Amino acid sequence: MMLSGSVMFVGPVWGGKWQGWDQKVEGCVGVVNKRRVRPVAVSTISLSSVDVVVVGAGVSGLAAAHELLRYGVVPRVLEAQDGVGGRMRTDVVDGFQLDRGFHVFIPGYPKQKQILDYSALNLCPFEPGALVRDGSNFFRVSDPLRRPERIPESLANPIGSFTDKLRLGLLRWQALGWSVDNLTKPQAQRDHTEYFLREVCGFSDSMILKFFTPFYRGIFLAELSEQSSAMFRFLFKMFAESDGSLPAGGIGSVAAQMAANLPEGAIELNTSVTGIDNGGCHLKLNSGQALTTKFTIIATDGPEASRLTFGRIRAPEGRSSTCLYFSIPGTPPISDPLLLLNGNGIADGPINNICFPNNIAPSYAPRGQSLASITVTGDGFQESAIEQDVRAQLVRWFGHDEVSQWDLIRTYQIRHAQPSQRALAQRLAQGPALEERVFVCGDHWSTPTVNGAIDAGQSAARAVIAALAN
Repeated sequence: MMLSGSVMFVGPVWGGKWQGWDQKVEGCVGVVNKRRVRPVAVSTISLSSVDVVVVGAGVSGLAAAHELLRYGVVPRVLEAQDGVGGRMRTDVVDGFQLDRGFHVFIPGYPKQKQILDYSALNLCPFEPGALVRDGSNFFRVSDPLRRPERIPESLANPIGSFTDKLRLGLLRWQALGWSVDNLTKPQAQRDHTEYFLREVCGFSDSMILKFFTPFYRGIFLAELSEQSSAMFRFLFKMFAESDGSLPAGGIGSVAAQMAANLPEGAIELNTSVTGIDNGGCHLKLNSGQALTTKFTIIATDGPEASRLTFGRIRAPEGRSSTCLYFSIPGTPPISDPLLLLNGNGIADGPINNICFPNNIAPSYAPRGQSLASITVTGDGFQESAIEQDVRAQLVRWFGHDEVSQWDLIRTYQIRHAQPSQRALAQRLAQGPALEERVFVCGDHWSTPTVNGAIDAGQSAARAVIAALAN
């Protein structure tokens, strides 16, 4: 904690233990520890005065807390939910690990590398590439540099022309030389992805519609014409340099690891902020108590940040998705550790992509069973109707005898799964300071990626440190 009247930088501080307990979980290799949250009772912590409060214990808020600790400032992190992680959480139901929405961990994210212990996450990689549903069959699209032995198979399939595949190989090679810093600058966010792929790269409509559209719609939950071409190139580079993976303990283990390195009692769960007064120095809590602070970092999603600031923060339009999880007796119909893409478009049904997570990380399903993760992008669906439409499409893909054995475990409808990329350049150009004592972070304040969320959290924390020094 900062001493009043002076500023003392004491270097990295990573001590302390977060309250929780460990559970052994089988991963893709060996055994990992999965940490779960045990809430800290608000009544056990003195709610009076603190230098810095972080509102929200998602990845961005936790990154801000980590950065503050590096300078010896111990923040108080307030989280409205019963666990850390925000949208990156994992539920365990009857032995199945259900991420709240389909997630792929991307090890190449540079900001993520700074604060996570990858070995402790026990990352289980996808096979590079995808299986694309075209007509009534699946065809493999592979990474030509990492899987050169599959080049003949890729060249022979109907996903794009021969020229498209040469262009894809060239783009894959060029990606290694792209600068991450340049791709995340405001001035880089000019053209949209569809224009870049068609007019700059020269890909055919077939290649764009069958491969690029479902792959990147599954990531950014929007059509290519609504995605920044710089964000496309950033993600393309990340996939070129690292294998998309699943943590053996679920995507929730990412935030759990970050929280475990904060001092005991720093995170208060089930504690929502109902109002922020006096220029950010006075926080009203759902318990009826009040907290006085010198600085506040708002690390919630866009809509909540807008509510807390009475509209001063204008939340970007949200992108929605629905994720349905099915249990499967025995093995899944596809055994490869690959993502399945709907290359036929919406005419074939609502499914955008399918993953069988236990093909990648066996810990996602109990022994003798498998898990199917089905992603539908957009909103306006009723849960009962979407299950019926999804099942009908699954029957066309895998057959009635197979799909009739699948049981729905849970459906996650996520209304604000990701912020829109419209006005992304303006978001990247703004600093973390909303006013003198209020700072903002989150993917709605940066790029719509985990890398962007972490970067925004670290930037907000550094701005607070600078303000404390003045």
